[in-house]
Amino acid sequence: MNTTVLDLFFPGIKAKYGDGKYVDVSYDIRSLTNLTVQEGNGEMAFNANVGVKFWVETTAGKVLALDVTLEKLYFQFTAIIEGMAVRPSVQSASLKDIKVESSTFGAVNMTLLEGLLKQGLDEGRVPFNNFISN
Repeated sequence: MNTTVLDLFFPGIKAKYGDGKYVDVSYDIRSLTNLTVQEGNGEMAFNANVGVKFWVETTAGKVLALDVTLEKLYFQFTAIIEGMAVRPSVQSASLKDIKVESSTFGAVNMTLLEGLLKQGLDEGRVPFNNFISN
């Protein structure tokens, strides 16, 4: 990812940091609640608040450009046990709210951010499942 591409979702990031600057994304789980497990079918679910940080690589080093909390992410998944291996598979994911913790490039367009995250949850499920199964 770079500032040019992300400027479509975060207008102002390219103007602040320049065209084509690389952007690293990091995340951390800020809370994990409501874990449920259904006996017999391997279905599980949980809620999480996840922090996502966008770091722009500048000549002076990495700069935190945006810090958001994805609140009440809901994941429903199965876990299949084959021998000694556990193979989880996310069935669905949804997001209740987004909280902007900080932004260095101005106000964040929440409609664009929600669209980016919804697309990521929808399109990222299959590649994520492939990644964690391997």
